[in-house]
Amino acid sequence: MFHPDHHIDGFRAMEELHSMPSLANLSLMNDVDRIPTKPTKSCFQQGLFKFLSKVYAHESSGDARATTVLLSVVTRGYFEQVKKSSQKSVSVEFVAHLQYRFWSHLMLPALEVMFRLIRSPETQELLLAILRAVDETLSNVLEFDVYLPSYSDPDEAHLKLLTCITDGLIDATSGEGCGDKERAVLSSLNTALQLNHRLVHGRLAGVIYLGCACLSNQPTVANTLLLNIAKTYRELRQTLHFLNACRTTFQSSEGCSSILSCGNVVEMLAMAYQTCPPGQLKEIWEFFDGWVVQVVSKADQDASLIELSFVVRMFILFAKNIRTSKYNSAELRFLTENSMVMSMSQLIGNARTDDSE
Repeated sequence: MFHPDHHIDGFRAMEELHSMPSLANLSLMNDVDRIPTKPTKSCFQQGLFKFLSKVYAHESSGDARATTVLLSVVTRGYFEQVKKSSQKSVSVEFVAHLQYRFWSHLMLPALEVMFRLIRSPETQELLLAILRAVDETLSNVLEFDVYLPSYSDPDEAHLKLLTCITDGLIDATSGEGCGDKERAVLSSLNTALQLNHRLVHGRLAGVIYLGCACLSNQPTVANTLLLNIAKTYRELRQTLHFLNACRTTFQSSEGCSSILSCGNVVEMLAMAYQTCPPGQLKEIWEFFDGWVVQVVSKADQDASLIELSFVVRMFILFAKNIRTSKYNSAELRFLTENSMVMSMSQLIGNARTDDSE
Protein backbone atom coordinates (compact mmCIF):
# COMPACT_ATOMS: atom_id res chain seq x y z
CA MET A 1 0.00 0.00 0.00
CA PHE A 2 2.77 2.46 0.93
CA HIS A 3 5.48 1.15 -1.36
CA PRO A 4 6.93 3.92 -3.59
CA ASP A 5 7.24 1.51 -6.53
CA HIS A 6 3.46 1.67 -6.96
CA HIS A 7 2.72 3.75 -10.07
CA ILE A 8 6.39 4.68 -10.22
CA ASP A 9 6.15 7.13 -13.13
CA GLY A 10 3.49 9.17 -11.42
CA PHE A 11 5.38 8.94 -8.13
CA ARG A 12 8.56 10.37 -9.65
CA ALA A 13 6.63 13.11 -11.41
CA MET A 14 4.70 14.19 -8.34
CA GLU A 15 5.16 17.87 -7.69
CA GLU A 16 4.16 17.28 -4.07
CA LEU A 17 7.33 15.30 -3.36
CA HIS A 18 9.57 17.94 -4.92
CA SER A 19 8.08 21.04 -3.27
CA MET A 20 6.41 22.21 -0.10
CA PRO A 21 2.68 23.00 0.05
CA SER A 22 1.36 26.55 0.29
CA LEU A 23 1.00 27.78 3.87
CA ALA A 24 -1.44 30.56 2.95
CA ASN A 25 -4.31 28.97 4.87
CA LEU A 26 -2.27 28.11 7.99
CA SER A 27 -3.15 31.36 9.71
CA LEU A 28 -5.82 32.48 12.13
CA MET A 29 -6.46 35.47 9.88
CA ASN A 30 -7.43 33.51 6.76
CA ASP A 31 -10.35 31.30 5.82
CA VAL A 32 -9.80 27.97 4.11
CA ASP A 33 -10.06 28.31 0.33
CA ARG A 34 -8.89 25.21 -1.48
CA ILE A 35 -8.33 25.28 -5.23
CA PRO A 36 -8.02 21.73 -6.60
CA THR A 37 -5.30 21.06 -9.15
CA LYS A 38 -5.23 18.59 -12.02
CA PRO A 39 -1.90 16.75 -12.21
CA THR A 40 -0.64 15.42 -15.51
CA LYS A 41 0.10 12.03 -13.97
CA SER A 42 -1.44 10.20 -11.06
CA CYS A 43 -0.36 7.63 -8.52
CA PHE A 44 -1.54 6.25 -5.21
CA GLN A 45 -0.02 9.07 -3.14
CA GLN A 46 -1.62 11.77 -5.28
CA GLY A 47 -4.98 10.07 -5.05
CA LEU A 48 -4.59 9.98 -1.29
CA PHE A 49 -3.94 13.72 -1.11
CA LYS A 50 -6.99 14.46 -3.29
CA PHE A 51 -9.14 12.18 -1.14
CA LEU A 52 -8.11 14.00 2.05
CA SER A 53 -8.91 17.38 0.50
CA LYS A 54 -12.42 16.14 -0.36
CA VAL A 55 -12.98 14.67 3.10
CA TYR A 56 -11.97 17.83 4.97
CA ALA A 57 -14.00 20.00 2.60
CA HIS A 58 -17.01 18.43 4.40
CA GLU A 59 -15.59 18.64 7.90
CA SER A 60 -18.99 18.42 9.59
CA SER A 61 -19.38 14.81 8.48
CA GLY A 62 -18.21 11.87 10.55
CA ASP A 63 -15.81 10.87 7.75
CA ALA A 64 -13.43 13.72 8.59
CA ARG A 65 -13.01 12.61 12.20
CA ALA A 66 -12.68 8.95 11.24
CA THR A 67 -10.07 9.77 8.59
CA THR A 68 -8.08 11.93 11.01
CA VAL A 69 -7.48 8.91 13.24
CA LEU A 70 -5.71 7.17 10.34
CA LEU A 71 -3.25 9.99 9.56
CA SER A 72 -0.63 8.78 12.02
CA VAL A 73 -0.96 5.20 10.68
CA VAL A 74 -0.42 6.35 7.10
CA THR A 75 2.50 8.56 8.12
CA ARG A 76 4.32 5.83 10.02
CA GLY A 77 3.66 3.29 7.28
CA TYR A 78 5.07 5.57 4.60
CA PHE A 79 8.12 6.54 6.68
CA GLU A 80 8.96 2.91 7.40
CA GLN A 81 8.45 1.72 3.83
CA VAL A 82 10.51 4.50 2.23
CA LYS A 83 13.29 3.93 4.74
CA LYS A 84 13.35 0.19 3.98
CA SER A 85 13.18 0.54 0.21
CA SER A 86 15.68 3.38 -0.18
CA GLN A 87 18.93 2.40 -1.91
CA LYS A 88 22.28 2.80 -0.24
CA SER A 89 23.37 5.19 -2.97
CA VAL A 90 20.60 7.61 -1.97
CA SER A 91 21.57 10.05 0.76
CA VAL A 92 19.79 10.02 4.11
CA GLU A 93 18.91 13.68 3.68
CA PHE A 94 17.23 13.04 0.32
CA VAL A 95 15.07 10.30 1.84
CA ALA A 96 14.22 12.57 4.77
CA HIS A 97 13.16 15.35 2.41
CA LEU A 98 10.93 12.89 0.55
CA GLN A 99 9.32 11.77 3.80
CA TYR A 100 8.89 15.31 5.09
CA ARG A 101 7.17 16.54 1.96
CA PHE A 102 4.83 13.56 1.92
CA TRP A 103 3.91 14.29 5.55
CA SER A 104 3.43 18.00 4.74
CA HIS A 105 0.96 17.36 1.93
CA LEU A 106 -0.76 14.59 3.89
CA MET A 107 -1.40 16.83 6.90
CA LEU A 108 -2.15 20.08 5.07
CA PRO A 109 -5.97 19.65 4.71
CA ALA A 110 -6.29 18.71 8.40
CA LEU A 111 -4.06 21.61 9.44
CA GLU A 112 -6.15 24.08 7.45
CA VAL A 113 -9.26 22.85 9.22
CA MET A 114 -7.46 23.04 12.57
CA PHE A 115 -6.73 26.73 12.09
CA ARG A 116 -10.36 27.39 11.22
CA LEU A 117 -11.70 25.43 14.19
CA ILE A 118 -9.42 27.29 16.62
CA ARG A 119 -11.56 30.37 16.01
CA SER A 120 -14.86 28.47 16.16
CA PRO A 121 -16.58 26.68 19.06
CA GLU A 122 -18.07 24.21 16.59
CA THR A 123 -16.86 20.67 15.86
CA GLN A 124 -14.53 20.52 18.85
CA GLU A 125 -14.40 16.73 18.58
CA LEU A 126 -12.78 17.08 15.16
CA LEU A 127 -10.34 19.67 16.52
CA LEU A 128 -9.31 17.29 19.30
CA ALA A 129 -8.83 14.47 16.77
CA ILE A 130 -6.63 16.71 14.59
CA LEU A 131 -4.57 17.86 17.58
CA ARG A 132 -3.94 14.24 18.49
CA ALA A 133 -2.98 13.44 14.89
CA VAL A 134 -0.55 16.37 14.88
CA ASP A 135 0.96 15.09 18.13
CA GLU A 136 1.35 11.54 16.82
CA THR A 137 2.71 12.48 13.39
CA LEU A 138 5.16 15.02 14.85
CA SER A 139 6.46 12.20 17.05
CA ASN A 140 6.97 10.15 13.87
CA VAL A 141 8.87 13.05 12.27
CA LEU A 142 11.14 13.16 15.33
CA GLU A 143 11.56 9.38 15.60
CA PHE A 144 12.54 8.89 11.94
CA ASP A 145 14.79 12.01 11.80
CA VAL A 146 12.63 13.34 9.00
CA TYR A 147 13.50 16.89 10.03
CA LEU A 148 16.86 18.00 11.40
CA PRO A 149 18.08 21.61 11.67
CA SER A 150 21.31 20.48 9.98
CA TYR A 151 19.49 19.41 6.80
CA SER A 152 19.44 21.81 3.87
CA ASP A 153 16.26 23.87 3.88
CA PRO A 154 16.05 26.42 1.03
CA ASP A 155 14.10 29.51 2.11
CA GLU A 156 13.49 27.66 5.41
CA ALA A 157 10.37 26.14 3.85
CA HIS A 158 10.40 23.13 6.18
CA LEU A 159 10.97 25.31 9.24
CA LYS A 160 8.13 27.66 8.24
CA LEU A 161 5.62 24.81 8.17
CA LEU A 162 6.68 23.64 11.63
CA THR A 163 6.53 27.22 12.90
CA CYS A 164 2.98 27.62 11.58
CA ILE A 165 1.96 24.38 13.29
CA THR A 166 3.57 25.40 16.59
CA ASP A 167 1.90 28.82 16.56
CA GLY A 168 -1.44 27.17 15.83
CA LEU A 169 -0.99 24.74 18.72
CA ILE A 170 -0.30 27.55 21.17
CA ASP A 171 -3.32 29.50 19.91
CA ALA A 172 -5.51 26.39 20.18
CA THR A 173 -5.50 26.60 23.98
CA SER A 174 -7.91 28.95 25.68
CA GLY A 175 -6.15 28.98 29.05
CA GLU A 176 -9.34 27.73 30.72
CA GLY A 177 -8.90 24.24 32.12
CA CYS A 178 -6.53 21.50 31.04
CA GLY A 179 -8.22 18.58 29.37
CA ASP A 180 -7.45 16.23 26.51
CA LYS A 181 -6.96 19.10 24.08
CA GLU A 182 -4.29 20.73 26.25
CA ARG A 183 -2.61 17.37 26.81
CA ALA A 184 -2.22 16.87 23.05
CA VAL A 185 -0.91 20.42 22.66
CA LEU A 186 1.62 20.03 25.49
CA SER A 187 2.90 16.77 24.01
CA SER A 188 3.19 18.33 20.54
CA LEU A 189 5.04 21.37 21.89
CA ASN A 190 7.49 19.08 23.66
CA THR A 191 8.16 17.30 20.36
CA ALA A 192 8.52 20.64 18.55
CA LEU A 193 11.06 21.74 21.14
CA GLN A 194 13.12 18.62 20.47
CA LEU A 195 12.90 19.11 16.72
CA ASN A 196 14.17 22.70 16.86
CA HIS A 197 14.08 25.05 19.85
CA ARG A 198 13.50 27.96 17.46
CA LEU A 199 9.93 26.73 17.05
CA VAL A 200 9.05 27.84 20.60
CA HIS A 201 11.80 30.40 21.22
CA GLY A 202 9.76 33.46 20.23
CA ARG A 203 6.70 32.37 22.24
CA LEU A 204 8.47 30.69 25.13
CA ALA A 205 6.55 32.67 27.77
CA GLY A 206 3.23 31.35 26.47
CA VAL A 207 4.53 27.78 26.41
CA ILE A 208 5.86 28.01 29.98
CA TYR A 209 2.60 29.56 31.18
CA LEU A 210 0.58 26.75 29.57
CA GLY A 211 2.83 24.10 31.10
CA CYS A 212 2.52 25.62 34.59
CA ALA A 213 -1.25 26.06 34.24
CA CYS A 214 -1.62 22.34 33.47
CA LEU A 215 0.64 20.98 36.21
CA SER A 216 -2.31 20.08 38.45
CA ASN A 217 -4.48 18.33 35.82
CA GLN A 218 -1.83 17.01 33.42
CA PRO A 219 1.23 16.67 35.70
CA THR A 220 3.26 14.17 33.69
CA VAL A 221 3.15 15.77 30.26
CA ALA A 222 3.36 19.33 31.68
CA ASN A 223 6.35 18.50 33.88
CA THR A 224 8.11 16.79 30.97
CA LEU A 225 7.68 19.89 28.80
CA LEU A 226 8.92 22.29 31.49
CA LEU A 227 11.90 20.05 32.27
CA ASN A 228 12.91 19.83 28.62
CA ILE A 229 12.62 23.60 28.26
CA ALA A 230 14.92 24.17 31.24
CA LYS A 231 17.33 21.51 29.95
CA THR A 232 17.38 22.91 26.41
CA TYR A 233 18.15 26.46 27.51
CA ARG A 234 20.79 25.23 29.95
CA GLU A 235 22.53 23.39 27.10
CA LEU A 236 22.17 26.44 24.86
CA ARG A 237 23.55 28.62 27.68
CA GLN A 238 20.58 30.91 27.27
CA THR A 239 19.24 30.69 30.81
CA LEU A 240 18.56 34.42 30.84
CA HIS A 241 16.10 34.04 27.95
CA PHE A 242 14.30 31.38 29.98
CA LEU A 243 14.17 33.73 32.99
CA ASN A 244 12.86 36.59 30.86
CA ALA A 245 10.10 34.30 29.61
CA CYS A 246 9.21 33.40 33.21
CA ARG A 247 9.03 37.10 34.05
CA THR A 248 6.69 37.73 31.11
CA THR A 249 4.24 35.07 32.32
CA PHE A 250 3.38 37.22 35.34
CA GLN A 251 1.53 39.59 33.08
CA SER A 252 -1.27 37.03 33.54
CA SER A 253 -2.47 36.12 37.06
CA GLU A 254 -0.10 33.77 38.90
CA GLY A 255 2.40 33.47 36.08
CA CYS A 256 4.68 30.45 36.35
CA SER A 257 5.02 30.33 40.15
CA SER A 258 4.03 26.65 40.19
CA ILE A 259 7.19 25.71 38.29
CA LEU A 260 9.07 25.72 41.60
CA SER A 261 6.95 22.76 42.71
CA CYS A 262 8.71 20.63 40.07
CA GLY A 263 11.78 19.27 41.82
CA ASN A 264 13.46 18.07 38.63
CA VAL A 265 13.01 21.48 36.98
CA VAL A 266 14.53 23.20 40.04
CA GLU A 267 17.48 20.77 39.89
CA MET A 268 17.95 21.56 36.20
CA LEU A 269 17.97 25.29 36.94
CA ALA A 270 20.53 24.70 39.69
CA MET A 271 22.74 22.90 37.18
CA ALA A 272 22.28 25.77 34.74
CA TYR A 273 23.49 28.26 37.34
CA GLN A 274 26.42 26.04 38.31
CA THR A 275 27.60 25.82 34.70
CA CYS A 276 26.74 29.42 33.87
CA PRO A 277 29.45 31.08 31.72
CA PRO A 278 31.39 33.66 33.80
CA GLY A 279 30.40 36.42 31.42
CA GLN A 280 26.68 35.87 32.16
CA LEU A 281 26.99 35.98 35.94
CA LYS A 282 26.62 39.76 36.29
CA GLU A 283 23.85 39.93 33.70
CA ILE A 284 21.67 37.35 35.50
CA TRP A 285 22.35 38.88 38.93
CA GLU A 286 21.34 42.34 37.75
CA PHE A 287 18.28 40.82 36.08
CA PHE A 288 17.06 39.50 39.45
CA ASP A 289 17.92 42.78 41.17
CA GLY A 290 15.88 44.74 38.67
CA TRP A 291 12.98 42.30 38.82
CA VAL A 292 12.75 42.55 42.63
CA VAL A 293 12.79 46.36 42.51
CA GLN A 294 10.08 46.38 39.83
CA VAL A 295 7.76 44.05 41.75
CA VAL A 296 8.17 45.86 45.08
CA SER A 297 7.36 49.18 43.45
CA LYS A 298 4.04 47.96 42.02
CA ALA A 299 1.00 49.77 43.36
CA ASP A 300 -1.09 46.62 43.82
CA GLN A 301 0.88 44.82 46.52
CA ASP A 302 -1.61 41.96 46.89
CA ALA A 303 -1.41 41.11 43.18
CA SER A 304 2.40 41.21 43.21
CA LEU A 305 2.87 39.08 46.35
CA ILE A 306 2.95 35.80 44.40
CA GLU A 307 5.40 37.24 41.88
CA LEU A 308 7.61 38.68 44.64
CA SER A 309 7.76 35.33 46.43
CA PHE A 310 8.68 33.63 43.17
CA VAL A 311 11.47 36.02 42.18
CA VAL A 312 13.02 35.99 45.66
CA ARG A 313 13.07 32.18 45.72
CA MET A 314 14.56 32.12 42.22
CA PHE A 315 17.18 34.70 43.26
CA ILE A 316 18.13 32.58 46.26
CA LEU A 317 18.36 29.47 44.07
CA PHE A 318 20.68 31.35 41.73
CA ALA A 319 22.89 32.71 44.52
CA LYS A 320 23.20 29.31 46.23
CA ASN A 321 24.43 27.62 43.06
CA ILE A 322 27.04 30.12 41.89
CA ARG A 323 30.48 28.53 41.79
CA THR A 324 32.81 30.97 43.47
CA SER A 325 36.52 31.18 42.82
CA LYS A 326 39.33 33.65 43.15
CA TYR A 327 38.55 34.81 39.64
CA ASN A 328 35.00 35.96 40.33
CA SER A 329 35.16 36.77 44.07
CA ALA A 330 35.71 40.50 43.50
CA GLU A 331 32.79 40.67 41.07
CA LEU A 332 30.52 38.77 43.47
CA ARG A 333 31.41 41.15 46.28
CA PHE A 334 30.53 44.13 44.10
CA LEU A 335 27.21 42.55 43.05
CA THR A 336 26.32 41.70 46.65
CA GLU A 337 27.03 45.24 47.84
CA ASN A 338 25.00 46.61 44.95
CA SER A 339 22.06 44.36 45.87
CA MET A 340 22.13 45.67 49.43
CA VAL A 341 21.47 49.13 48.02
CA MET A 342 18.92 48.04 45.39
CA SER A 343 16.80 44.92 45.92
CA MET A 344 17.54 44.20 49.58
CA SER A 345 16.79 47.74 50.72
CA GLN A 346 13.52 47.62 48.77
CA LEU A 347 12.55 44.29 50.36
CA ILE A 348 13.38 45.49 53.88
CA GLY A 349 11.49 48.71 53.34
CA ASN A 350 8.51 46.79 52.01
CA ALA A 351 8.58 44.43 55.02
CA ARG A 352 8.64 47.37 57.47
CA THR A 353 5.70 48.97 55.69
CA ASP A 354 3.70 45.75 55.98
CA ASP A 355 4.53 45.47 59.70
CA SER A 356 3.41 49.04 60.39
CA GLU A 357 0.11 48.39 58.64
